[in-house]
Amino acid sequence: MDKPALQKIKLLYLWELLKRESDEFHPLRTHALLELMEQEGISCDRRTLAKDIADLNHWGFEVMIVQCGHEKGYYVADRAFSVPELRILIDAVQASNFITPRKTETLTAKLASLNGHHGASRLQQTHIPYNRRKRSNESVYYNVDTIENALSENKQISFLYFDLDTDHRKIYRLQKTRFTAEPLGLVLSEDRYYLAALSPLQDGIKAFRIDRMEDVRIEDTYNSPSSVELRKTIPDYAARAFKMFSGKETPVTLRFHSSMTGSIYDRFGERVSITSVSEEWYQITVPVQISPTFWGWLFQYGDRIRITDPPEAIEAAKQFIAKLPYFKEEAL
Repeated sequence: MDKPALQKIKLLYLWELLKRESDEFHPLRTHALLELMEQEGISCDRRTLAKDIADLNHWGFEVMIVQCGHEKGYYVADRAFSVPELRILIDAVQASNFITPRKTETLTAKLASLNGHHGASRLQQTHIPYNRRKRSNESVYYNVDTIENALSENKQISFLYFDLDTDHRKIYRLQKTRFTAEPLGLVLSEDRYYLAALSPLQDGIKAFRIDRMEDVRIEDTYNSPSSVELRKTIPDYAARAFKMFSGKETPVTLRFHSSMTGSIYDRFGERVSITSVSEEWYQITVPVQISPTFWGWLFQYGDRIRITDPPEAIEAAKQFIAKLPYFKEEAL
């Protein structure tokens, strides 16, 4: 870029430079700022720098000015995200197993850079890459992008859907025939990312794992009017289906020990209505989907929780327990 063109973007470069290289603990001194701009071929002196900083402040790009010895220092304090906010976002990326290791590294660096060079170094030095169960499907980002575009255009999508065998090889469903679906929304639940959609192969809303989808394409066919209306129900669907996945929804009364209050809130939300039965026992009535996932959640707490109503739910629990295999040779 020639020099006149560089001068035209001087204010833009100055602002980006201050955002990247300065913060309240690392103000850029006048001479250092001038040197950095000179390295990019942008001419500036102390007098014009002061005017440029004043222009930035006038137009709402707040640059703080402090005295650093015998000269002034400049820094940007107001960031789009604070350090705690970025810390939470970075940890969420690190913990998500549907984001591949390579994408995790890239996204972590991008998030950290939002706090400038010094803040990025601090955030990256202190993060703990504690999720070792990352998925390997690098197309997750592209899947999400295509689905978002399909939702925006109100069109159907098609894709291949696969499972993994014990040798980590892809086993495609429908003999590698493409699924078609009307996308309703993306749902993050229990560290997995799903597409909630209508599929002609199944009744009702179906959840597809994003990291098990491949070669997602937008079709020319528009979604049905009913699917557009169903989008409004996705938050309620996610709250029910992904907490107690698949099964007939039934109001169930649960009696639980007071030590389980936190677990009840975690599973059913903090707005659930709890009534006292005795000094240490409480109960709730909540809609759940009777399914193996529900039994797995219930039975892990042993005698601290029990079903008291309806009778058919109690009978279903007994039948489920009766069918459990024991580790005997004849059961294998």
